[in-house]
Amino acid sequence: MFAADQLSVRSATGKRVELAWTGSSPAWTVERRSGAGQFEKLATPSAASYADESIAPYASYRYRVRDQAGVVSNEVVVGPPPGGINLAARLPNAANSNNFAGYTALAFDENGDPAVAFLWMDPNSDGDYTDSTLNFVRWDRARYAWKTPVKVGVAGGIAYQNLAPVSLACDGATGMFVVSYPANEVAGVQVAVSHDGGGTWKSSAIGADLEGGVKSTALMALNGRWLLAVVAELGGRLYSGPIDAAAADWKAQPIPAPDKTKLMANSNVVLTLDMNGKPLVAFWAQPEEGENFRIIGWSPESGQTATFLETNGRTADTPAVQVARGPGRMHLILSCPLSEKDSDFAIWYSTSPGGAWSKPVKLPVDGPRSTNIPMALAVNSKGRIAAVFSSNSGSDDAACGYPVLSTSTDGVKWNTCGLGKRYGERFEPQPSTLNAGYGPDDRLNIVWHQDGESKFGQGVLLWREP
Repeated sequence: MFAADQLSVRSATGKRVELAWTGSSPAWTVERRSGAGQFEKLATPSAASYADESIAPYASYRYRVRDQAGVVSNEVVVGPPPGGINLAARLPNAANSNNFAGYTALAFDENGDPAVAFLWMDPNSDGDYTDSTLNFVRWDRARYAWKTPVKVGVAGGIAYQNLAPVSLACDGATGMFVVSYPANEVAGVQVAVSHDGGGTWKSSAIGADLEGGVKSTALMALNGRWLLAVVAELGGRLYSGPIDAAAADWKAQPIPAPDKTKLMANSNVVLTLDMNGKPLVAFWAQPEEGENFRIIGWSPESGQTATFLETNGRTADTPAVQVARGPGRMHLILSCPLSEKDSDFAIWYSTSPGGAWSKPVKLPVDGPRSTNIPMALAVNSKGRIAAVFSSNSGSDDAACGYPVLSTSTDGVKWNTCGLGKRYGERFEPQPSTLNAGYGPDDRLNIVWHQDGESKFGQGVLLWREP
C-alpha cells in the first residue's frame, strides 16, 4: 500500500523527468496527465523508478503511480512556471519593501524558464548601504516552485535609478550563468559565474582601469562566447571571451562614440543582435555642444557606428533605450519627450528593416496618463512586439492598470492594456524596475518590483503569459 508523498521527482528538465517512489509491488503503472486532460497510462516499469523522455519542452505534467493492487500514489507536478502572476522572490519579514529588489535583470535558463537577478539595498535596514547584495532566483521544475534566492555578492551602495547596473545571462548549452554588476568603491565591473545552475557563485573584477565608476552593463551568451558591454562615467568597453574562459582573459574593445559626442553615463547600454545575427551595441550619445542627443549603434565586428535616431534639440532628461531584433526588422523604444505638445509622453517607438529608422511614434497609454521609465522591450519569433513601461502621473488611472503593456504586430497599431485589471490588483504606476522577455516558447515574461502590499505578495513579481 502507498503512504503519503511516496512519489517524488528526482530531476526535471525540458527533455527528461526522473521519477522515483517507494513501496513493494511486482509491477507498477506510471500515469501522466497534461493540462486539463485525463490521466493516461504511460509505462509499466518493474523497478520503483522511471524516466519520462516523451515530453514537450515547455509543457507541464502531473504524474502518479499505481501499484498492482490498484492503490494510487500522491501526485507530483513538473514543468515551467505557471501562467499568470508569480511571486518569484518574497519580501523577507521586517525588511524594507522599498529596498528589496529595487533593480532586477531577467534571463532564461537552459530549459527556457525565467531567472532573475535582483539588488537588495541595505538588507538589515540600518541605514548603511555598504552591505547591499546582489541576489539570484530561478524556477525549479522538479519542485514546481521558485527556489530560495541565493546571494551572488556584495554590491554596496551603487546607483541604479535610470541605469541598468546589473545584467544576467545563461548559456543554454551548458546551463552556466553569469551576472555582471558594479561594486561600490571597487574598480571595474564584477563578473560572477555559476557552474551549478545558480546555487553557488564566484566573482572576479575586470576593467579596473575603466575611467570612473561603472554605471551600466549588458551581458549576452552567443555561439559559445560571453559578451559584456560596460559603460562607465568616462567611456565604455565591450569584453568577450569563450564560455569556459576566466573573465580576466576576456578581450576588450573600446565602445566608440561618433565625433563631437560622448557616451552618456546616465543611461543604459544595450547588447543585442543585428539583422545579420551579429552583436550590436546601442547607447545614448551626448553632443559636445547643443542639445541634439543621439542613439548610436555600434558593430564590434565591423567597427562602424551609425546614428539610429536624434532628439532634434529635445533634452533627454531621463534617457533610456531598448533595442531588439525581430523577423525582418529591428525594433527600438526610447525615453525622451520628443514632442513639445506631447511632453507627457516620454516613451517612443521606431523600427528599421536594417537601414534607416522610422520616425518615432509615441506609445499609447489607456488613460489620461504619462509614459515614463523604467521601460522594457521584447519581440518574439513571429514578430509580436511588447513594450512595457511606467506611467507615474495623470488625472485618472489607466483603464487596465499597471505595469502598462502595449503590444503590436506591425509597430503601427498598438493595443495597450496593463496587467492590474485582469488580476484584480492595483500595482504601482511606476515600479522601480521593469524587465520583459519572450522565452523560447514565445511566451511573454514581465518582471517588476512590487513595493506595496498586494494579494500576490511583495517583492519580485513575474507575470508569465498564459
